[in-house]
Amino acid sequence: MTEENKCIFCGIVDGSMQSAKIYEDELVVCVLDIFPASKGHVLVIPKKHIAVSAQLDEALSAHLFNVGNKMSAVLFESLKAEGTNLLIANGAAAGQKVDHLVLHVIPRYKDDGVTISWKSEQIKEEELKNVYGQIVSKTQGSQEPVKEVEEIKEVVEEPKETTLEDALEEETFDDERMP
Repeated sequence: MTEENKCIFCGIVDGSMQSAKIYEDELVVCVLDIFPASKGHVLVIPKKHIAVSAQLDEALSAHLFNVGNKMSAVLFESLKAEGTNLLIANGAAAGQKVDHLVLHVIPRYKDDGVTISWKSEQIKEEELKNVYGQIVSKTQGSQEPVKEVEEIKEVVEEPKETTLEDALEEETFDDERMP
């Protein structure tokens, strides 16, 4: 990659681009987003130049989300976030602006104006079967068993209302490597 078309996130990783670095280890660096969705918006950036999440190996994928979850816990504690969104945009259609994978950890606050929404409509059974068939045809031979359409259609109970305090009490975090 030449100097003039160098990836901004690779520049953050190698130190040639200025950033507000809040965490770093051998695989990722975490910085504050300079165009935040909300106060404390963190970017978890793999040091290896990877365009989309499908290119992650299992170890880096697990590490990326582990660090993202820890950053989420830090935002709850340090900035009194009332919630967080962990978001990856794969491709321009999903909102990816730079060809380098980034995990966004977005702290959420009441009336913060951040919207992550879509119009959901129940899928027709014929379309469900069609989409299901297309996806399953590409997962044949995978190590994970794929559920049949009938199992997918089962009605799922509404999740129980859980407070943030309840959820954080149930979680255990390994703070060994976090600042």
